[in-house]
Amino acid sequence: GILNDLLNEASFKDFMHMELQIKLTLAYLYIKQTQYELAENLLKSVSRKLNDTKKDGYPNAKAFIKFLGLLMADTSTEAKKSKLKMNLDQFAFSNTGVQKILTFLIQELDKYKG
Repeated sequence: GILNDLLNEASFKDFMHMELQIKLTLAYLYIKQTQYELAENLLKSVSRKLNDTKKDGYPNAKAFIKFLGLLMADTSTEAKKSKLKMNLDQFAFSNTGVQKILTFLIQELDKYKG
């Protein structure tokens, strides 16, 4: 798709914010299509990049990665749905200021709040 082509053709080395948005969006779309291996590869890449940065930035991205991990697991029980909602709330709470990401997905993600 377009996002994958963009990642392959452009260098986002100095544009971490944009790279996070593209990779997390693409991972979410892969999960929606049950292409979990592709999603996991992207999430590992993003996690490595977040861990490599010396500053303690992007708690929102870290919360969203946890949310996506839960989405790939079985979410049929009430306990799992509750945990999913809690992680989404954590993402929303920390998703502010200049590090705000994925604003275009907020309406889509609201369906997981039950």
